[in-house]
Amino acid sequence: MKMRKVLCALATVALVAGCAADGDSKTDAGLPAMASAPQADKEMADAGAAKEPEPGEVKNVQVTQQSAPEQRIVAYTATLRVRADKVEDAAAKAKTFVLGAGGYVGSENTGGDPVTAMLTLKVPSAQYPAILNRLSTELGKKISLEQSAEDVTEQIADVDSRIKSAKSALDRLRTLLGQAKTIGEVLRVSGEIDTRQADLEALQARQKSLAQRTTFATVTLEIVPPPLAPVEPKKKDDRGGFLGGLENGWNAFTAFVDGTLTVVGALLPFAVLALLLAVPALWLRRRRRAVPPAPPIEPEREKEAV
Repeated sequence: MKMRKVLCALATVALVAGCAADGDSKTDAGLPAMASAPQADKEMADAGAAKEPEPGEVKNVQVTQQSAPEQRIVAYTATLRVRADKVEDAAAKAKTFVLGAGGYVGSENTGGDPVTAMLTLKVPSAQYPAILNRLSTELGKKISLEQSAEDVTEQIADVDSRIKSAKSALDRLRTLLGQAKTIGEVLRVSGEIDTRQADLEALQARQKSLAQRTTFATVTLEIVPPPLAPVEPKKKDDRGGFLGGLENGWNAFTAFVDGTLTVVGALLPFAVLALLLAVPALWLRRRRRAVPPAPPIEPEREKEAV
């Protein structure tokens, strides 16, 4: 009986010890699970931080998403006035600059007294600043310079769009012309085609003009000579006394001689003509005086003769 109680007590102690060990193992097994929750939260936070772009990366993304600025098309013009000692040489030098840069001379007008030059130069837009600087500094003294820049981007886009629409309309009209069945329809469609064709040619001419203006900058160059030195008026010498009177008398004498010679020179041709007419007249008069008159006939002799 006592032995049975001892065995029961040992079994009870073993059972309690086993339950305690089981509880400890369960508690130890649950600790890693509880500790893993903060670690998971940390890993999720790290993952979120990894997914979130850095400030610099955000800026790069924004820059990539922004569209590139539209390139503007500009037409340049300038009016330059230069003073040069030798106008013709300066004009030739200016033309050399422009031709060397791939441009050309639109017009040239050189002449006058004193000589001046007016040139219209077409300079490639890429070379415009450099050539304008050379014209301003290497020809002579710059008097004035005016520049302007016109943005023609919208004009070119508008003309290109209208040309495209005009070509499409012409294609449709030509299709309708091929489908016309009566003379009236043919005439109407043909008239509309002619009108649209004229509009298209006008747009194409404007397109060409805009392309020319943007490809070549226009520089109007005027070259003038140095100003003439002013002529100082002669100072009047009011001299008196003997020398002054002598000088005044001499001046009066020379003026009289000049006047007399002027009158003689003016009358000399008439005097020569009068002399040519007078010589034959005098010769005839003297000849008439040299012929003796006929002797008179006496009365008695006349009677005898009767």
